[in-house]
Amino acid sequence: MDKISKIIINDNKQLEVDNIIKVKSFNTEEFVLETTTGPLIIQGEGLEMDSINTSNNKSCIKGIFYKIIFHEVDKKKKKDENFIKKLLK
Repeated sequence: MDKISKIIINDNKQLEVDNIIKVKSFNTEEFVLETTTGPLIIQGEGLEMDSINTSNNKSCIKGIFYKIIFHEVDKKKKKDENFIKKLLK
């Protein structure tokens, strides 16, 4: 069973995300994270990484949040892509 990602927003100034696999990119206006349940894009103003805990893959981001976009990964499609990649190697 996959781990469920949890997002907690405190007072629209602090955001906590767990089960992060990778920080793909970040700047003061956008963070792009890969979580166990799919990509997560956080957009806002004055965004900064406040803390990151590698033991539980949890991160805290501060700033003003305008948009949070979460894309759930289609597991069947992902398995099919992995199978095709293996065949083409």
